[in-house]
Amino acid sequence: MILLIEKSEIVKNLTNVKLVLGNGFDCYCGLKTKYSDYFSFCRNEHINIDKWKDSIKNAKEYLREISSNYLDLMSHIDLGDITFWDVYFYIVIKASDYNWCDIEEEMLQLLCKRQKNKPNIERIKFILTEKFKNLQDAIDDEYILAACLKQKYSKIINENNFYDLLLKELKKFEKKFGNYINEQYEDNKHRFKSMANVFFRQITCNNDYIVSKDTFNYTNTFFDDDKNYKFLSGFTHVNGDYLNPIFGIDSTNISPQSDVYRFTKTSRRMLSDMESLNDMPVTIIEDISNLFIFGHSLNEQDYSYFFPLFDYLKINNPLENTKIVFIYSVYDETRKETIRKDVINRISKMVAAYDYYSTNHIKGSRLLDYLTAKGRVILYEIKNLNVNYM
Repeated sequence: MILLIEKSEIVKNLTNVKLVLGNGFDCYCGLKTKYSDYFSFCRNEHINIDKWKDSIKNAKEYLREISSNYLDLMSHIDLGDITFWDVYFYIVIKASDYNWCDIEEEMLQLLCKRQKNKPNIERIKFILTEKFKNLQDAIDDEYILAACLKQKYSKIINENNFYDLLLKELKKFEKKFGNYINEQYEDNKHRFKSMANVFFRQITCNNDYIVSKDTFNYTNTFFDDDKNYKFLSGFTHVNGDYLNPIFGIDSTNISPQSDVYRFTKTSRRMLSDMESLNDMPVTIIEDISNLFIFGHSLNEQDYSYFFPLFDYLKINNPLENTKIVFIYSVYDETRKETIRKDVINRISKMVAAYDYYSTNHIKGSRLLDYLTAKGRVILYEIKNLNVNYM
């Protein structure tokens, strides 16, 4: 005998739930926290970057003609608190339409990939350490980025501290973004809480069913003392909060001995933990039976976070009945089919990658086929609020 049960009833009555939120949750609740929002906010900075770039646009040609001393003949335009990463994302990556997951992928491209026609960090370092004569394939953008670091650290930069200064620049970039996020939250706190309340009513009958909460967002709701919104407390910030946000790359295939390992999320989280003086919420993993995910792009840079959860939930064990609920919202009715396809594609890619990670299957994965057939993966649409969050 087959019983037909409404999907919302199944989802809302699941217990021992771990909830994982991505930036889509903040945008769903009315905050402008996409990178493109921050990018627009920094328009005046970008005008100065354009002026600065124009003043050294022929850097590569001059370098080849007269020597690396040209890097000392920088423009008088003050870069101020504009960082190396501001320049990289704005000039090189043209990141105004990028999600944060894409930017972290571009960080990986710069730090780890060795593509001939794209910047890579080793060639930039060679230019700064006067090894540029051996770089016949160096591209213009690498000279621009080298000029940025040279202008900021002309008296101290060398081959030994190059990556330290690059990380220092990243921390400055993160701080600026964190300040922007906090301003967004403080200016829109009332709407944020109201919409968060709408969200939680749609996913559970009892807030106590959610026993663990992680957020990839930097908005700091953990210390909120409003008892009317107690469901917003108890979150663990996976990548830090607005005071110390973390951007980083996945540690897969990066040796701990590598110079770029310090840019991995694993390394950054460990360092943040060492520096933190605050009490931390403790998750009792044994209480988790089901997983809810909302607003996360499911990008590869965070597979190292999700895969251990899948291990614990034993999603490839036919004797288990744990469920993963992928919550989504059709934020633009004119793009309804595109949005749904994108959700499916991201889920399919991640589950296939997990199947390979856990079993080393080289051929096509059938894990998602099994999970959907058994009702252990559920795609759950919540009320459309016409908020573009992806």
